[in-house]
Amino acid sequence: MAEFLKRLLKFVLFLVPAFAVIFIIWGLFPKLRNTSNIRLNKEQFSQLRLQEFKRVKNIDILFIGPSLCYRGFDTRIFKKYGYNTHNLGTSRQTPMQTKYLLKQYLKSINPTLVIYVLDPFITSAGTGVESATDFISNQYLSDSLTLQMVKEQNDIKVYNTFAYCYLRDKLLPYSNESISYVNQKYITGGFVERPVTYYKHDKLPSIKYIFNSQQLNSLEEIVQFLGECKQKFLFVYPPITSGKYTSISNRNDFIKNIERFGDVYNFNGKVILDDSLHFYDDKHLNQHGVEIYNREFLKVLGTKINTIVRPPNTN
Repeated sequence: MAEFLKRLLKFVLFLVPAFAVIFIIWGLFPKLRNTSNIRLNKEQFSQLRLQEFKRVKNIDILFIGPSLCYRGFDTRIFKKYGYNTHNLGTSRQTPMQTKYLLKQYLKSINPTLVIYVLDPFITSAGTGVESATDFISNQYLSDSLTLQMVKEQNDIKVYNTFAYCYLRDKLLPYSNESISYVNQKYITGGFVERPVTYYKHDKLPSIKYIFNSQQLNSLEEIVQFLGECKQKFLFVYPPITSGKYTSISNRNDFIKNIERFGDVYNFNGKVILDDSLHFYDDKHLNQHGVEIYNREFLKVLGTKINTIVRPPNTN
């Protein structure tokens, strides 16, 4: 019996590192990785954004939220008007991930104002899996917060991605992310620029979003945390195409859900934009649209939000 246990122990000691190596090799090949429910996100400049964000201190405005955030607020425009801003938007970022980001970074960067960017699908109905795996694969959070997020997300893809990335980071050298991909370029401050393309207007079917109680609970936790930090913030719903906006049958319910937690400024219908000229898909602005929207946002910032000492000159 003792000899059997001794052999079993040797086998286990061999098996654990062998499994780790096989797991890493398996994850290096996309086709194999997909069959293992390992999801890596390397296409949205997350690594670059994190590296830069770790050096950010005492800014005027922090933009945070899903892709409507990092594709909708151009930090260069705000710099032109004297604002020091940073964009911490990430792909499909749900309130659950926003909550952990703020817990990790808010106090150290000390923004005067937080702009939380809304997207009905992501904010209220998103699962958070894509955003969670993005954070894990790009080391957005400390180990303790990552573990909390993984546990709260409770999804097999998130568990597998966490295991893979933990082993990868221990066994493989760190590699820097490029500042550009095909048709996309990272701009200092977190904005992602792409060549101007135009949305081909199409009739969209009616959509009714089913609100995710887990995400709404996280949103409530965010507001509570911001209150504890005495942090001023505003919910902003950026303009999407009029076709997309009107296709959301319960859009008013979405706004009412968010208004339970704080003031919401809905820019839909308040900015003169053309679906075919100022968007590249049914909800993301192209660069022409971004410039129009950001100038209108600056006017609102200077006249309606008494949080920034230096109102901009938007003439």
